[in-house]
Amino acid sequence: MKTKTFFLLSTLVIFLILSIVSSCKKDDNDNGNDNESNKFTISFKDGYILDYAWVVINSPDGNTVIDYKKVEGNTNLDFGKIDEESITVTTINIDTSFVNGQERKYIFINSYLTSPLGDWVLKGGNTNNQILGSTDLTMTYPNGSYNEYIIGTSNSWHSSHEVPNDHINKQFEVYNLDAGNKFSIYGAVLTDNGGYCNWLIDQNFQLNTTNNYELELNESLNVKNAFTNRPLKYIYLLGCWNQRNSQLLLYNNMYLNTASNGEYFHDIIYPLNIPISDLYFEGSYYDNNIEYSFGKFYNMSQGLPDQIDIPEIGVSAFYNETYDEITNIQIDGAADQINGFWFYYFNSDVSRYIIYWNVYADFSYSSIKRPVLPQEVINNIGENINMLEAYSIEIIDFNTTSNHNDIINRFFIDNIPDMQLCDECYFSSYLFYQTKKSNINLNKRRMHNILNLR
Repeated sequence: MKTKTFFLLSTLVIFLILSIVSSCKKDDNDNGNDNESNKFTISFKDGYILDYAWVVINSPDGNTVIDYKKVEGNTNLDFGKIDEESITVTTINIDTSFVNGQERKYIFINSYLTSPLGDWVLKGGNTNNQILGSTDLTMTYPNGSYNEYIIGTSNSWHSSHEVPNDHINKQFEVYNLDAGNKFSIYGAVLTDNGGYCNWLIDQNFQLNTTNNYELELNESLNVKNAFTNRPLKYIYLLGCWNQRNSQLLLYNNMYLNTASNGEYFHDIIYPLNIPISDLYFEGSYYDNNIEYSFGKFYNMSQGLPDQIDIPEIGVSAFYNETYDEITNIQIDGAADQINGFWFYYFNSDVSRYIIYWNVYADFSYSSIKRPVLPQEVINNIGENINMLEAYSIEIIDFNTTSNHNDIINRFFIDNIPDMQLCDECYFSSYLFYQTKKSNINLNKRRMHNILNLR
């Protein structure tokens, strides 16, 4: 079986955007109200913007463009005083590249309907395209027969079911480090009943050179038997410390060969004595037109519980193709927010073109549609914007919020440390077209990993 390699994102934002083009500029002097609460600014940090982006603000219903700007890089935009009590904000993030003779264009659009004014801050994932150095890791362990090995680092994680008898040597490039240029490693070899592991936490890392690490796997692994009230097909367990800003993958399992009902009983293998503050558990499930994902932090001193309860909240809706609107939204339970997701995909030997458009609104909305964009922005995106089709409707719920405005304030305005934004989160989607699901290779649930919340 092939080795699997995955890169971790170290903050809570994925795919949003901004803009600063001065045509269609609003006259700030028209409004004599000096109330600071009527102002709207938006700042982009940590590489949120890709090549360039637009920010569009609309009337609360999204039908009228108030202003828009184009922007590049980390920057601040000031839209001044707004003659509305709330606004709809849309960010359009453009990423272009040329790979192996193929021209690629990815457009990530996020709209927030009827949202509070104020000073918004959107943070990127701190991903780095430059190599900071490399590692040469040697892991040794007792000779034996093992099912799988796992290597989790500050930069990425690797796993394989092909395990050498007594040692592993692996080299890989490093693009991301923890605060203070620290680097951490977790290694494990697994059996059905446990296995062996060890770790190196907050190690020094010399930039622009090869860093050699040796890891003797001599700590015993423990098997935690956990029951979930709903079936899962994917589970992940991360260890977190440094106010949850540093993470290492400790365990993952993908029930790819099980029946559509998934799994309720889980053998989760991890060490009970690793010096970290929190465990983060995430489980997800999909079957036919239903998907859901649940994430929760647990105190490491208490460990994972015997039973993990996943909310039994669902959503359904109807997509009106004539009006390109998601209607008859019904939530079976209570949630904070809904998200309509539109998608377009084209791929050929010479070009790839993908558009993702998420529209977020309060859970009380019974229907949602995409807000109006300025013609200049539409011209920049291209005619493929007219090819979008609704893919899903989703509900979003955090333990620290109760509605759409709470989410905007807590995640974008209140300056709460990223990894303290919530302790528990839940997402559930209803897909409109099963025939199109196979064409969308993005695993949308993973966009909502607690490490990439925004």
